[in-house]
Amino acid sequence: MIIDRKFLYDLEYVRSDFESAYHKYKESNPQADLSEMQNKLSLLSGCIAHVHQLHEAIGSHSKKVMMQEFTNQKLLAEIIILKRQTP
Repeated sequence: MIIDRKFLYDLEYVRSDFESAYHKYKESNPQADLSEMQNKLSLLSGCIAHVHQLHEAIGSHSKKVMMQEFTNQKLLAEIIILKRQTP
C-alpha cells in the first residue's frame, strides 16, 4: 500500500514526542509565549488526520479495484465456458 501503517505510527510518535516536549517546556516556562508551538502542534495533528483519511480512502479504493478484477475474471471464465459449450 502507498501509505503503510508504519508511516502512520511514525507520524503519531513524532506528534506525541513534540506534544510531550511542548508540555515540559510549558511547565518549566509558564510565562513563555507558546502560541507558535501550539500552532505547529495543531498543524501536525491536522496533517496526521489527513494522512489517515488518505490511507482509508486508498484502502477502500484498492478493495473496490480488487473486487472489480475478481468480477472481470469471473465473467471471463463464464464467457470461455459458454463458448466451449456452443457448437
